[in-house]
Amino acid sequence: MIEFYSNLKHRANTTELWAPTDIEENYKIFHRDRKSPNPYKPGDFTYSYNNHGLRCDNFDLPSDINIVFLGCSVTEGIGLPIEDTWSYQLLSKIRQKTNKNIPYWNLAIGGTGIDTQSSLLHWFGKINKIDYVFSLIPSLSRREYLFNHDHIQYWNIYLKNHIPIDELFSDDNYQYYQTYRSLTIIESIVSNRATMYCTSWDLSNATDILHKKELSSLNYFPSVIQNIEHARDGCHPGPTYHKNLANEFWTRTEHLFNP
Repeated sequence: MIEFYSNLKHRANTTELWAPTDIEENYKIFHRDRKSPNPYKPGDFTYSYNNHGLRCDNFDLPSDINIVFLGCSVTEGIGLPIEDTWSYQLLSKIRQKTNKNIPYWNLAIGGTGIDTQSSLLHWFGKINKIDYVFSLIPSLSRREYLFNHDHIQYWNIYLKNHIPIDELFSDDNYQYYQTYRSLTIIESIVSNRATMYCTSWDLSNATDILHKKELSSLNYFPSVIQNIEHARDGCHPGPTYHKNLANEFWTRTEHLFNP
């Protein structure tokens, strides 16, 4: 399945200084306008990708506990050094508590939604056993589609792509149906083989679906964290947000890793 994500192929086994939307032009605009604190300079960190083009360790590394992170650009860590992302900080807490060898496996891709999460988790489950899943669910309006292309395209309410599908994807009932469908795929993967905890940065359209009884295996919890600074690109949350989110996850999951 991962071969359909053509935007990942060109960055496999590479290291880059910038990444969408973390580009030099955005940094200059943000630095000039001084909208909020920004603790990073252009050369402070880079983006390194594994052999699948994801910003994490390779998936063939040995592991004592198999932990997977899901999300979009926030979880991928756009605008942040990887050590400052909530997922890496949470993993660091788990490593320290368990003293186990645990690679950093992060399936997050910027600009994607719950469709992508369900597809990638299903794909990952075919190549590795999954023990724990932690997810920051993106906006539920985001969709995947194949339309006059041979690879997956992304759609969201702000960047409409093709008029023939915009009306369908904008429909509230369709959004609810497709979101629920993708969540049931994730639930079926984790319910019998893994433990999952998740929250969402877009509470306006997530809570109703995620509180459904049949999705209880997802262990959803609402999270409202104030963002007091920005990442290097000037639009993603800064390191304090990530630190607080990692602490929220840890508060709820530390008991899972008791000796």
